[in-house]
Amino acid sequence: MDQEITETDYITKEKPARDIIPNQLIVSTHSPVLLGVSDEHGNFTGVNPGQDLNSQFLFTSESIPGSTFLSFGGSEYILLPKDGSYTFTIKGIGSGPATVETGIFSGDDVTPAATYPDIPVTASTQATFTVDSDAPADTHIQVDQKGDGGIFGDVAPKGAQLARDELLTNLTTSV
Repeated sequence: MDQEITETDYITKEKPARDIIPNQLIVSTHSPVLLGVSDEHGNFTGVNPGQDLNSQFLFTSESIPGSTFLSFGGSEYILLPKDGSYTFTIKGIGSGPATVETGIFSGDDVTPAATYPDIPVTASTQATFTVDSDAPADTHIQVDQKGDGGIFGDVAPKGAQLARDELLTNLTTSV
């Protein structure tokens, strides 16, 4: 059954040119966690906090202008305009290692900025981090393993060295 595609403002026969799509910040998680983000104006994108996380369906929002939230196969992705500072939250929903990745999405390609592999997660774990879209590789993740407001440690990107004070804090809280 061949039917002609009718072009509209939203449907075209041609793929858009890559250079008209603005660069975006992309942050993803791969693990048993939920991801959310707020911009400097209090707008939120991601899995809505404050709902029953054991529910069959979870509600999401895309309130940050120009943002997109995607979730599939145990991974979550948030794309954001590449201008500004964003505060991310992670909530554990199971046990296992978590990986967080940041990068710049341009056209059809992702240029990795930073990877945070094997962060230990339980259902009580909460983490926060702020990403400046001009320097996404400079981000450290603050992890609260018990979800009680105490910081378990500071997670630096793979390949980065922790400052002496950060290393001592991580060792002290681990022992």
